[in-house]
Amino acid sequence: MSFSFELRNNVLFLNNENIDDIIKSIKINEKNNNLTYKYSEYDNALYIGNNENPYLILASSKSREIENCIIHKDTQVVYNNAFLLNTKLCNIGMGENVKYILDRAFNGCAILNVDFPSNLEFIGNESFSHCRFLKEIFIPNNVKYIGDRAFDLCDSLEKITLGNELNYIGNFAFKNCEKLIEISIPDSVKFIGYGAYSNCSMLKVIKIGKGVEIISIETFGSCSNLRCVDLSYNVKNIEDLAFMFCKNITNLTVSNQIEYCGDITYQNLDTLYFNIYENGKYIGNNEKPYLILADVINKDIKEFNIHNQTRIIGTRAFLGCENLKTIIIPEDVKTIESSAFEDCYKLNNVYISNGLKNINKNAFNGCSNLKSINLPNTLKYIGRNTFANCDGLINITIPNEIEILNYDLFSNCQKLDYIVIPKSVKEINDNCFNYDEIENIYYKGTESEWNIIEKYEGINDDLKSSKIYFYSETEPLKNGNYWHYDENNKIIKW
Repeated sequence: MSFSFELRNNVLFLNNENIDDIIKSIKINEKNNNLTYKYSEYDNALYIGNNENPYLILASSKSREIENCIIHKDTQVVYNNAFLLNTKLCNIGMGENVKYILDRAFNGCAILNVDFPSNLEFIGNESFSHCRFLKEIFIPNNVKYIGDRAFDLCDSLEKITLGNELNYIGNFAFKNCEKLIEISIPDSVKFIGYGAYSNCSMLKVIKIGKGVEIISIETFGSCSNLRCVDLSYNVKNIEDLAFMFCKNITNLTVSNQIEYCGDITYQNLDTLYFNIYENGKYIGNNEKPYLILADVINKDIKEFNIHNQTRIIGTRAFLGCENLKTIIIPEDVKTIESSAFEDCYKLNNVYISNGLKNINKNAFNGCSNLKSINLPNTLKYIGRNTFANCDGLINITIPNEIEILNYDLFSNCQKLDYIVIPKSVKEINDNCFNYDEIENIYYKGTESEWNIIEKYEGINDDLKSSKIYFYSETEPLKNGNYWHYDENNKIIKW
């Protein structure tokens, strides 16, 4: 009989049968000698197999009191909960043909070390969680997947070597590995889950390989001793809170592709080594030192020259620049981070080049002297509160790829006379126009398209005094509120 294993949504199937169902069948019919699969025993463990291979799957330990176990050489699967809370188990001999270690297989054991077989491909969720005496692990090259919390609370773990075919590191996979000092993620890894290395309080150095593009929420949260972070290959997005409570980073290197950096630069302003250009503090790499504008040195300025290789204007970069009047955003800038220009009260000239993709929350909140701003059609996202309390803002045109008008986006823009909304918009969030009295809304679609936009509670009340005009290239035959652009791109009502 041949054996075919297949993982489907982290459930293992043997010859197209769910192994859970096989085990239930054995338990119910354990006295039936004609069963295809049967239990066998070998060195302190119970196995599922058949006449050809009685030791195919290690299902369970014989007792919670065992201290040693040698897994049979023909075993391919260590099943869910097989040694769960075997708190006296300190020595395990891993069979050379084991391919799958499933969820919670060794959770809570007293294992001192594990010699993983070279055939191993899969390490399941919580499989070695709470193995608090484990000091070092070497993940073989064939392993593709490390599940959620696989080594969580292995708080004696000092060294991890990851194989060069690993693709996936699950959520919280190495959380609370408090003695871990250094990690290197191989180029093969495509995904690192949120919180994967959080609370690794002794971690000082991390190097991310070429395959990772996103650093997720809390991936390195509360790594309070972290000093050197090398993201110089292909990381594009560092999500908010990815390095939460990491306030001692001195060296940060980012890739040429960086588009989003969250709050990492702002929370490490006092410790990071910056590259200085004119009046700005920047983060980058050896090739391009000025990729992220993190801070302004002299805050008492009226204008500022951003380096032309800059891709991100960092969180609160212009905090305290109350006299800033003019800013020119170069074409390579992809993201204006949260609160970048918040409370720049005198800012009244903002020139944004084509290329900008994201403006994050509160970016221009409180820029009370801003009357108008031209947003490029490359823009795909505008965060909540971005133009809140811009009480001098008179008009604005939303670019054609924006799909959501976010919460409190124009809240308290009391002089806003008109806004142009593209038909790409699918959703208008709560309080988007809170305390506004917009006279005219020019919608680039039809009335029926306007009516199917999802509008949160209160939006219709906020717009009850507004006149909504619908776009028509030619003069309409029926009465109603319609508009178009003239040859000079000026709004004209029909």
